[in-house]
Amino acid sequence: MTQNEFIGAMEKTLKKLEPEEKQDILADYNEHFLAGRDDGKTEDEISKNLGNPVILARAQIAESITNKAESDRNFSNILKAVLATFSLSLFNIIFIIGPFFGLLGGIIGLWAGALSLSLSGVATLGGLLVSSFVREQAIGSGLSIWFFIFAGIGVSSLGSLASIGMYYLSKGFFSTTLKYVKLNISIVKNKRSIQ
Repeated sequence: MTQNEFIGAMEKTLKKLEPEEKQDILADYNEHFLAGRDDGKTEDEISKNLGNPVILARAQIAESITNKAESDRNFSNILKAVLATFSLSLFNIIFIIGPFFGLLGGIIGLWAGALSLSLSGVATLGGLLVSSFVREQAIGSGLSIWFFIFAGIGVSSLGSLASIGMYYLSKGFFSTTLKYVKLNISIVKNKRSIQ
């Protein structure tokens, strides 16, 4: 593959990027060709050493999206970064996409549990208030009204603590996900040096 064919394939794939970022990437790969020619290599040898230009361009796009997700960490950006790695190889479908959505489902379930605990404590206290207006006696089978007050406060507090823990667990999960995505992108980009 000639330099023009290689750069053309990359340029076509990089059309999603900002023009300035795209030009920086293309300039970098043009420098690879210049350095390779200085070392006495043909354009075909240089392009074979660099690897598949479409895969390399997709890795550049994924890296750009991942960098944006690192600077603005929200669920949407992190999901875009994970999905951007999908196009790099079959390996990513198995080792990034599957585990990400499996762990994400677990985190959503834990969030639901933490929030349910908080709300059930509030519901206990709310039910106690409604019940005491309806009848002016202790609720339950001989249990004191104080039991329900403390139970409601305790369960709600436990739910609040669980929510705080889930906040930090979620931050750690997304941070680790971004690091794993970046590692995978660097592996795809550096395959050319192994060949």
